[in-house]
Amino acid sequence: MRSIAYCTYDPSASPESTDTSRSRLESDFVDYCHRRHHNLVAVFADSLEEPTRPAFRDMLQHIREAASGFLVLVHRPEHLGTTLEQAVEALLTVDQLASQVVCTDEELPDPLQGLRKAFHNRDAGSVRRQRIREGMEAKALLGEGLGRPPYGYRIGATRRLEEVPQEAEVVRLMFRLYLEQGLGLRSIVGYLNQHGYLTRRGRSWSMGTIRDILRNRVYIGTYTRFGLRLPGSHPPMISPQEFRQVQDMMQARSPIRRSPIQEPFLLSGLVYCEQCGNRMIGVTRRQSWRRKDGHRMRSVYRYYQCQSRTNQGLCEYQTWRAAELEEAVVTELYHKLDMTTLAAAKRKDSTPVAADQPLQGEMTSWPVNHRRRYLRYLRSAAQGATTLGRLRRQLNRLAQEQQAISEGELLSPEMASQPAVWQNANQATRRKLLGMLLERVEASKSRVVLRLKEGRVVALPVEAWQAPAST
Repeated sequence: MRSIAYCTYDPSASPESTDTSRSRLESDFVDYCHRRHHNLVAVFADSLEEPTRPAFRDMLQHIREAASGFLVLVHRPEHLGTTLEQAVEALLTVDQLASQVVCTDEELPDPLQGLRKAFHNRDAGSVRRQRIREGMEAKALLGEGLGRPPYGYRIGATRRLEEVPQEAEVVRLMFRLYLEQGLGLRSIVGYLNQHGYLTRRGRSWSMGTIRDILRNRVYIGTYTRFGLRLPGSHPPMISPQEFRQVQDMMQARSPIRRSPIQEPFLLSGLVYCEQCGNRMIGVTRRQSWRRKDGHRMRSVYRYYQCQSRTNQGLCEYQTWRAAELEEAVVTELYHKLDMTTLAAAKRKDSTPVAADQPLQGEMTSWPVNHRRRYLRYLRSAAQGATTLGRLRRQLNRLAQEQQAISEGELLSPEMASQPAVWQNANQATRRKLLGMLLERVEASKSRVVLRLKEGRVVALPVEAWQAPAST
């Protein structure tokens, strides 16, 4: 396979210095290609004293001008950048050019796994965290319960899980309702809530909580923690045969779906159901059908729906089409803003951030939530659960949000109320602008109420603009 190599070297190192001298690194690349029958086309090397990395740019240009991609060799992934963010961006840029990065280090050939290991170990607190983790793993190997026990169990005197009788009966009831009576998750939620069954915290049940219980192998006596799986570590509540049947039924009922990155809803976190007071969540559904002439049709529906109804079955069916609710709110806030201009701006905002526009700065300057999401996305890709293409899209989304935060720091409530500022803002910044103006939006079947930060309340009767969606 055609290969090219890239490295960073220490110009002051002696030729015998492993990993640092240019001659030794180039010799290692030649030996690696010889053993694996690769055709080494070129070696690009940047001095550690040259922070602009001109050789790396030359390598990218060489790949672009070639008729096909290359296998790009690096000795260790740290050669791709001096920070984790820079190295990941370099890796994604090479991947976008239909080329693959491979480390010649035999112990860790995967560059993403190598990056996580290399840069994590540079953290001053990582040694302490690693010791804590090792201690917890040792306890997990003994089957000792760690953290909050799952519903139906408690940590006993021997540090192992033991049944909580009342909770265990509810767990068994869930499995019977699903397996023997054929009820779906929503129906089980309705049954439990209507008959007075409550969670450990005294709250109503939700679909997500019941789904997690039905999928948790802890109920067949298997303890799972830190990637370890210990069967028979505690008393089971469900037989393995019943558990397997439930998993098969859930798999059969779940349609195969793609998992695209969804566009955030403009009013996310601001809309509440006026009837029950719970949040209304953004929902995206895709439907396809075949017309009489045989043509296959597809459509995407976006709307806001009461969370109590969606997850707990406790509220009337409150649903609003996303575009219509957003239009009504924006039009009122910006004094009948020209929605044609707004729609054009939205289409422009849907264009993703280019791959050469990464998150700016190191993670130490990012919001905590962004740092956690970045590392979670990276871990998922390193474990093979996410492709590099999807990782790139996820990081692009973070870049958009980071840009919105930077822009938002320059905004004020006075500026937020100006239509011109709205028209020139991207989608993420618009969400921040609305948050400056609105305390919350309350929606019901008959009206939409805007509660402004300034204390004013504006009621929009449904008859004045649009009826709620019927689904």
